[in-house]
Amino acid sequence: MSERPKIFVAGGCGPCQEIKELAAAGKVDADIVDVATDEGFHFIEELGISGVPVGYRDGAFCTIDILDGQDGPIVELNCPDPDLEADPEK
Repeated sequence: MSERPKIFVAGGCGPCQEIKELAAAGKVDADIVDVATDEGFHFIEELGISGVPVGYRDGAFCTIDILDGQDGPIVELNCPDPDLEADPEK
């Protein structure tokens, strides 16, 4: 089963603020983790996060898109599918 995605954010980051506001409005299907917290700092060390905002799920980083939804902007994470097997010829 896939783990719940995370989006890492920080203060002083314009896109991060927009993501936090959308999360507060229920338009983000991911856990928001501020890298300035103890929990967030742990992830910086463990995952090697070097910039925010960034998404993460199932061992892989994800791209983040803010889309125009029917009821206003929504955040979409595009994460690699952990169930797809790698091409054995690569």
